Amino acid sequence: MQCQEDLRVLSDLDFLFQSRLTYQQEAIELLINTPTQILETTLRYIKELSDFSSDSIEKVIWQAGDEFNVNHKDMAGLIRLAITGAKVSPDLFGIMSLLGKETVIILINPAFVIQSLTSHSYLINAK
Repeated sequence: MQCQEDLRVLSDLDFLFQSRLTYQQEAIELLINTPTQILETTLRYIKELSDFSSDSIEKVIWQAGDEFNVNHKDMAGLIRLAITGAKVSPDLFGIMSLLGKETVIILINPAFVIQSLTSHSYLINAK
């Protein structure tokens, strides 16, 4: 049984191993209808972090959501969609810490999100 759970977690992380971030249709619809100010504020707080630990990330995500009266569940869902393109993923803040600050800044930048949504996928880690 543990092996099945481990495989499910690995499949939830498949976006980490792809060169393109692909958004699920639900993600596209939600992100299109989200005021860009929410992502802009979150982006500003992320940029200000000197400690990019999951605890620090969690605090600034909640702080940004509180500014717009967005509850924690919805705020985590929104950021999860921007980061992974999916509604479900393992620990959001752990993933963000693992991806690193520079990548997270790109992924939650409203301009990046809009560009990505218009093409339904975006090449990441392009060199």
